[in-house]
Amino acid sequence: MEKNGHIKLQSIANILLINIQHIDKLGLWNGKMGVILFFYHYGRYVDKSFYEDVADSLLDLVLEAVSRSAHSDSYALLSSVGIGIYLSQSVTHLKTSTLKIIRLLQESFRQFYVNVC
Repeated sequence: MEKNGHIKLQSIANILLINIQHIDKLGLWNGKMGVILFFYHYGRYVDKSFYEDVADSLLDLVLEAVSRSAHSDSYALLSSVGIGIYLSQSVTHLKTSTLKIIRLLQESFRQFYVNVC
């Protein structure tokens, strides 16, 4: 990638690092899952594990929030998290066990279904 493109990506990464605490939504398109994907890709691109570590920490926060969530858009949120995790795995090896994540998502779906029905 040209130098100008690299500088732009670095600026995006810096802005996200500074402002991540202000992102309240968890979803892939408009929340933390999108930021997580960016950091996994960017960390691989610049070959710095720092960004992947940030993404791992954010993923832990998202999974914790999903496990506590029981609001009406939980299906969309869980689907978004699942897609984000799937896409993240194609970029790097997640430190969080895939099986653990799947079990968490299954339990969250089950709890949501019980609470709604």
